[in-house]
Amino acid sequence: MTFHKADEFQLNEFLKKINFKTLNKKKILISGCNGFIGSSIIRVIFDLASKSDCKINLYGIVKKNSKIDNLVIKELIKFRKIKVFKLDIHNQINLNLKPDIIFHCASVTAPILYKKEPVDTLLTNSVGTINLLNFAKIKKTKKFLFISAGEMYGNFEKTNRKKNLIESKFGSIDPSIITSNYGISKKFGENALVCWGKKYKIKTYSARLFHTYGPLMKLGDGRIHSDLIQNVLNNQNLLIKGNYNVKRSFCYITDVVLGIILIILRGRSGESYNIANPKETLKIINLANIISKISNKRIIFKKKINLKRNNFRYPDVSINKIKKLGWKPSTNLLKGIKFTIDYFRNQNQIKLK
Repeated sequence: MTFHKADEFQLNEFLKKINFKTLNKKKILISGCNGFIGSSIIRVIFDLASKSDCKINLYGIVKKNSKIDNLVIKELIKFRKIKVFKLDIHNQINLNLKPDIIFHCASVTAPILYKKEPVDTLLTNSVGTINLLNFAKIKKTKKFLFISAGEMYGNFEKTNRKKNLIESKFGSIDPSIITSNYGISKKFGENALVCWGKKYKIKTYSARLFHTYGPLMKLGDGRIHSDLIQNVLNNQNLLIKGNYNVKRSFCYITDVVLGIILIILRGRSGESYNIANPKETLKIINLANIISKISNKRIIFKKKINLKRNNFRYPDVSINKIKKLGWKPSTNLLKGIKFTIDYFRNQNQIKLK
């Protein structure tokens, strides 16, 4: 089910370094499996299991009354390779299932929804996390990984942006701003993992993601890479809204997911890990120039737009902590953007192997 031969190479190299068979016969539950990160974790686990001749039982949670529109999940359901539950994680979770591992990926991630759906944004990362942790406690789940985000670090003043952003360094988040709900609730979720993990003997881990892109991502959701790629696919000029000198760290999805899996296999319980590509930390204008080079689209600027997200500024991201587990990103931005555009132009061709 891989999307590009480069993904195939990455997965093969990953299997040379780790003993994936430790997950054989495990039951793995993924909340938010219809979304970008959740479905990407599932497709990589499925591919790695196939290559390793492992039997892994996959289960997913999607929002109650939602439509399953993710092509990977639809394909896996069709061939009975995954069982998906529709429920509201804001309520107590009752499933006839004892998962060995839980990946909590459910989250509102589109900046345009932070203001439009502020309560849902806050609840999913807080109450939703607690309900899943209580479910893990009852079912004696051994490992629980929370998908956190770089926004939980907050904003850094210019004088504090000189050193690399390590996991123990934090800026500030203004709780009076409604769009702070995402970063604040991610920070709360991380602390909930530490508390439940210590009291109920659950091994917990948090993966702090930054700007992740690639196949299966949501297009046009207010994040700059998502909007610019949508411009290309719609045969439009590349529209930059707001400050184009802000720096962001971009990382290709397959790199990110392999980092997440490595945390589950080798990470230290109670710890958080940055997952980013420091070599691909660049200004928005530089990202637009790369996409313009690929697509031959002109860049246009539209200032004085009321953006529905926080315009955080933070230092360059350090990945030294996760590198000690044996991880480093391998896909550069030019190749990753090409892979992503190619995927969306041919996305109806996903088939199980």
